[in-house]
Amino acid sequence: VEMTSNIMGQIIQTLQYLLSHHYFRKTNNCDDTVADDRNGQISEGNLNKNCNGNTLQFVYRWMDALTKCGRFHLNIEFLNEEQKKCINLIFGVLEQEITKSEREFLLCWEADDIVRLKSLYVCS
Repeated sequence: VEMTSNIMGQIIQTLQYLLSHHYFRKTNNCDDTVADDRNGQISEGNLNKNCNGNTLQFVYRWMDALTKCGRFHLNIEFLNEEQKKCINLIFGVLEQEITKSEREFLLCWEADDIVRLKSLYVCS
């Protein structure tokens, strides 16, 4: 599937907005809740971490899927500065999460996957 650089840029901006809105928010609004195994209760911390893990996986999978679109490398060259900044912000969060010494939710990738994916988004 091919897409224009404008569409790709808008998807990247949307993913960055989702990540910043969902990942850093302090409220307990999340549809994907998981009960704490110890007492069957959902604590505020568990709820936010579960939301964050799902959001991180969603953003990672989209960023990976975009690399498989036709004209990907050409589209990357035509992204504007704001869209390129969004890419850096997205990978900043993904790298920060994967390098935490104690991850409290299961992520679907390893540190090498982030490095590989980020290298595809580098403009020449």
